[in-house]
Amino acid sequence: MSTESQWERHWMSAESLWERRLKSAESLRGKHWMSAESLWERRWMSAESLRGRHWMSAESQWERHWMSAESLWEKRLKSAESLRGRHWMSAESQWERHWMSAESLWEKRLKSAESLRGKHWMSAESCGRGPG
Repeated sequence: MSTESQWERHWMSAESLWERRLKSAESLRGKHWMSAESLWERRWMSAESLRGRHWMSAESQWERHWMSAESLWEKRLKSAESLRGRHWMSAESQWERHWMSAESLWEKRLKSAESLRGKHWMSAESCGRGPG
């Protein structure tokens, strides 16, 4: 009986020990899973946050890029319009000078021709071969 009771105590002790270990293991597993879930949640939230920040940053970069590009094109367009305006003004000015010069040249030639014609007629009259 003594031996039986020793075995009973031993088995009860062993069962108790296993129960405690099992409960401890389940508890640890529960904590581990909670910890793992918590870790994944934090990582996921962090990843979403980073993705959100990344997209915001990327959008911001594109907005700055496009604003910069639009600004550059506006400047180029204004510059081109300004140059075209100056070019046309310059071209008009050149044509005006050209035509004024041409008119001046023709006026000089006309006066010269009239002068020569006058001299020619005067010369013809003096030779007795004038008109009439």
